[in-house]
Amino acid sequence: MAAEVFLARLRALGRRDVLVVGSLPIDIVRAFVSDVTDNLDVVITGERRQHYLDQHPEMLSSEHLLPETLLSPDEVHRNRTDLDVGVFYKQIGPDRYLRAVVRVQARVGRRKHSLMSYRMARAKELQEGRPRLVWEKK
Repeated sequence: MAAEVFLARLRALGRRDVLVVGSLPIDIVRAFVSDVTDNLDVVITGERRQHYLDQHPEMLSSEHLLPETLLSPDEVHRNRTDLDVGVFYKQIGPDRYLRAVVRVQARVGRRKHSLMSYRMARAKELQEGRPRLVWEKK
């Protein structure tokens, strides 16, 4: 989906609406679940978009980078407390990263992998999470 089309659809989301962002790389999903058949789509809901904008209003200007952060991250770490959650990082500057948190669905079904939050991060946070690294761009 073209960036302009994605952004228009994202900004038109109602709280209960769901937008498919795209398909996660299969190797990333395999780091969390064994069955990846028909289990790659990642979505964002209007409620989760509003959540990250309420907490981090500066992310409005970086929403156009959300698909790239999710579909072509530089690193993915397992969440510290919830093993079904991945933390996706995309570098955008020497010490700046986009950070997207995704709940990974273990089984194929109505629910898809879902964005939980989106914000900026510093290199220090990325380094602290390295022990939980599950995937890295080659």
